[in-house]
Amino acid sequence: MLWPQMILARGFLRLHWRGLTLQLVVTAIVVLVCSVSMAVVQGVDRDLARAAEELSLDIVLLDSVPVDRTDEMLRQLSRRPDVNRVSHLDRESVWQRFQSDIGVRSEGMAEVAALPEVVRLRLGNEYVSVHHASELARGLHRHFGSEIETVIMPSEAISGIEQRRTDMNAVRTTLLWLAVALNLALSLGTARWIVTRSAIPVSLRLGRTAHWARLGPTIVVMISTVVAGLIAQLAGILLAPRLSTTYTWLSEPFLGRTFLQVPIVLTCAMIVQILLLMLVPSRKARGWQ
Repeated sequence: MLWPQMILARGFLRLHWRGLTLQLVVTAIVVLVCSVSMAVVQGVDRDLARAAEELSLDIVLLDSVPVDRTDEMLRQLSRRPDVNRVSHLDRESVWQRFQSDIGVRSEGMAEVAALPEVVRLRLGNEYVSVHHASELARGLHRHFGSEIETVIMPSEAISGIEQRRTDMNAVRTTLLWLAVALNLALSLGTARWIVTRSAIPVSLRLGRTAHWARLGPTIVVMISTVVAGLIAQLAGILLAPRLSTTYTWLSEPFLGRTFLQVPIVLTCAMIVQILLLMLVPSRKARGWQ
């Protein structure tokens, strides 16, 4: 029964090549736009994670803390799952960082300035929040109260990270629903187009169902959709070097992976939706126009 379907597919392609071309172009544009949007969102999210992991909580130690207690504190903090990095800054390191921050070089001032020793820890991206940092500071005071003078927490910077993270989640959700809506609209429109232009009268005269007549056109549309996805993927990969040059915070390998994965997912989702929609019988059907 393959030969009749090939005839139907060839007739559908010959009579509706303009519509197929339009469907291919629109699909390629939608897939490419969704891929670029997802790449930008993932790039911003990646930079936000890096900025969050660079924030540090400084544990200011008392002058009388022995070295073995400091080492024990470092070992315990390094084993925590929420701690990404932990380091010990002695008075000399603190003084050098202080000079670098204020832009003054004066070795004689080191004897006058009373600078403490500091244990600096950086949290993992998913743990950077005001609530978690506050709970961590209280826990440190309870556990190392006799060794800690204070815990310096960049509350404003952490709040800024949280706000940006909330905004990015909103943007990501909006783009995701927009991609779903566009994908579904294209699938519904394509399925409707196949139904209204399939050779239903021919199938009825041959004693076949309407679904039988839609098989050939559906194969043609599936091939067109795959070609559109490949075109969008190729355009994205060719666009990646220019985007990474214009926006230096986006890396070309990162964009390449996005442009490789997103078009495949969107194209496969559209094909599955069209195939499922073809299983739904239509109330009205017209012949080829």
